[in-house]
Amino acid sequence: MLAFAKPSVRWWIGAAGLTFACAGIFLARPSVSHAEPELLIAQTPTSAVSDVMTTPQIVGAASCAATACHGATERGGNARGSEYSRWMLGDPHLNAYTVLRNERSRTIAKNLQKRLVAGWTTLYGKAPTKFVEAHEAQVCLDCHAPRPESGDTLGFIKTHPELQLSYGLGCESCHGPASKWLSEHTTVGWKGLPLEKKEALGFINTDNLTGRARSCVQCHIGAADREVNHDLIAAGHPRLAFEFSAFHALLPHHWREFSPGQDKDKNKAFEARAWVIGQVISAQQSLKLLELRAGTPKFLDGTDRQWPEFTEYDCYACHHDLQSASWRRKEFANWKSAGTLYRRPGDLPWGSWYLSSLSLAAGDKLPAATLDKLLQKPQADAAALAAAPATLEQLMNRPSVANKPEIAKMAKEAVKDLDTVLAALEAMPNEDIATVKAKMTAIAGDPTKLAGSDWDHAGQTLLALQAMYHALYDLDHAEHNPTRNAALAELVKLLEFQASPNSYLDSPNNFSPEEYRKALMNVRDSLSK
Repeated sequence: MLAFAKPSVRWWIGAAGLTFACAGIFLARPSVSHAEPELLIAQTPTSAVSDVMTTPQIVGAASCAATACHGATERGGNARGSEYSRWMLGDPHLNAYTVLRNERSRTIAKNLQKRLVAGWTTLYGKAPTKFVEAHEAQVCLDCHAPRPESGDTLGFIKTHPELQLSYGLGCESCHGPASKWLSEHTTVGWKGLPLEKKEALGFINTDNLTGRARSCVQCHIGAADREVNHDLIAAGHPRLAFEFSAFHALLPHHWREFSPGQDKDKNKAFEARAWVIGQVISAQQSLKLLELRAGTPKFLDGTDRQWPEFTEYDCYACHHDLQSASWRRKEFANWKSAGTLYRRPGDLPWGSWYLSSLSLAAGDKLPAATLDKLLQKPQADAAALAAAPATLEQLMNRPSVANKPEIAKMAKEAVKDLDTVLAALEAMPNEDIATVKAKMTAIAGDPTKLAGSDWDHAGQTLLALQAMYHALYDLDHAEHNPTRNAALAELVKLLEFQASPNSYLDSPNNFSPEEYRKALMNVRDSLSK
């Protein structure tokens, strides 16, 4: 078996600390009703109740389960007709609701309650008196259960027991509420129906890779009504570190990776395209969330948002062993001696996960002006760094309340810029072997990444190389060879968390950027063999 056969390699990253599972999403503060101040974690809807006569409604995954529909057993290598069956046999979204009843979820809810009692008392004049279990809390259900248009998930569950919440996130969580298109999509005329008319019925087009990724990031990165902040992570919730191509590869495929009527050979480099689109969509969604955090002063319950919001930053910049031989200090010394200072000691490293590979993914489709507004360029010393034109990264590395309006403005502008980038990327032809190899070489040898590497940068680099490597294999099996396998395996080893004596920190304390850079060069060299 190949050392990097799908999907075993990608599963490693979960063991390293990035949970590649259906991560639960809470709101940063409870979405409360002022009429019910005794509830700490609210059960009230997060959006206005819609007209049920005109708004598409959830009908439940069981509506797709008939053998003649999507519940058949596999028909050869074609997923068509067996989508529901494949989902039932191993999709992690199936357990999204049931995990809310386990001990970890209960502990998270209890810890969150302890953290928020003081704020609740200030807001309402008395402490909360009722504890709400995670499986009944709206802030959990927003991403762990089918989401009705009313937003009142708990009320919807209680009045629609036929939905079987044990199914977790079912078909409609990705494909849209089906009340208006369930019957129509079985007809001959459905295929010829314009997409805009399908969407008007509540249908979500997941054939389009951009649309598919945008559906994922609503929960796996966050949105206006679904957000994981530092309070939630401190309470025990997993960090959300999403990378579309890796998450996608770990799912049991119940779809075809080419459009109907398309020659399958023309889309063999699917994983390469998934990484490119996923990087841009993820960066864009993280910027939308930043715009919300910087531009919206209060949570849904009326309490003030805290600033800075630490989930915007590299977790391990704070959560690490305090030792004199720290690799972080060595990196700063290397930058200073090379005259390539990226930030000052003590500055918060912003955007190290979602923005670290954006320029590599978008390539020449990302305007230099956009990149200049986003990311800090290296400078010769701290004085030059401070005097450089303000970028979004510079403002975030030194966050202040005074800068919040400018941060929100710049984030909003970047979101619009990335829409243009996505349109250009979607119009590009599918990658061939030469294109994929060139992208791998750029990823492994990018001088900016090599100079400014931290664990988040390195983790994204590994996931990028894996996506490209699998694309190479799909294009030509002969492109897998022992030298490349060994080079990539070394990257995995260098990113693993090592247990420290007497340490409870789940942190890459033994990570060495210098060793990782050497291993990256081995990957680059293997591409020429």
